[in-house]
Amino acid sequence: MDITKLGEFDPIYETAMAYGDSNGVKERMLHWKHSKGCWYADLIKHLEAMGNYNAFEPQNVYKQLEKLEKFDMKPYYYPAREGSACLYIHYPGYIDAETLIELREAMIADEAGYENGMIRFWWD
Repeated sequence: MDITKLGEFDPIYETAMAYGDSNGVKERMLHWKHSKGCWYADLIKHLEAMGNYNAFEPQNVYKQLEKLEKFDMKPYYYPAREGSACLYIHYPGYIDAETLIELREAMIADEAGYENGMIRFWWD
């Protein structure tokens, strides 16, 4: 991603800078969570700014998360970084353990959890 084409106030800019090492910038933030988050329609731009990282593949993650959109719970996404790629999802509905495990496996995430309406996926 060419960060120079993003304006400082573009929501993707924050993600691109946090993952600067994936975008040709020397700086990066190892512990970060997006300040505003985004809806599913804009999520792919954030995931692509995060870049491929070990098992984290933006296109696959985006495709798998479409399953959450079908439940009409209006999930809201927060790209993050906890040493490695991370994604928080504010999910106002209930998600059962089986669905969470299926998503984790399909996205090849190393960790998945759900607490107080927030889903967390993390890739090493």
